[in-house]
Amino acid sequence: TPRGALAGLQDAAPLPPGARVLDGGCGTGDGLLALRQTYPQAEIAGIEASRALAWIARLRCRFATVHHGDLWAADWSGRDLVYLFQRPESMPGAVAKAARELRPDAWLVSLEFEAPGVRPHARIEAVAGKPVWVYRAGSLRR
Repeated sequence: TPRGALAGLQDAAPLPPGARVLDGGCGTGDGLLALRQTYPQAEIAGIEASRALAWIARLRCRFATVHHGDLWAADWSGRDLVYLFQRPESMPGAVAKAARELRPDAWLVSLEFEAPGVRPHARIEAVAGKPVWVYRAGSLRR
């Protein structure tokens, strides 16, 4: 997640203090840092498949709870926002999981990759060439 990429997200996807935010596939923590800047009063967590990257993210982002694990096996149901920077081919699976597990008023946010066949709530491009796609979970249900 490039620095500044999530600027304006708090306006497109407002969250109350204490909201539960998940960075799915948090890598070394760049997304966690951006989410904290965007939502300073949120409870931020990350999940990462690589043990080494999860360890680095824990060291860099002591404000967040970072787990080593499988994003796709994790339960998203208690989250107010799930942030992803995945691949285009994983977006249909992300949409299906969000539609099943997130509350209708929760948010699915994707850096760079649009959910095919779904109308976004908003599109932000604070960093050129790095669009952020914002979806209400309720609009993902078909």
